[in-house]
Amino acid sequence: MSQSPLNRQLRDAREAAGLSISELARRSGTSRAAIHSYETGTVSPSLHTTQRILTAIGYTLTVRAFKPEMDAPERN
Repeated sequence: MSQSPLNRQLRDAREAAGLSISELARRSGTSRAAIHSYETGTVSPSLHTTQRILTAIGYTLTVRAFKPEMDAPERN
């Protein structure tokens, strides 16, 4: 499975924070195997799990919801 932007961003954020997979797993209450799977794109984390991981790294997750036909910004 190829990496999505989220997979790369999770890995990059963890590395920028100077955390090992083991340390991030401990801080986020997620297994090391799961963190590895998320970073490699084998598995996609749920929104709740993504929030826990990002919080453990020091980030805040913000979600924007919109109706595509009404509010969506134009895509190029």
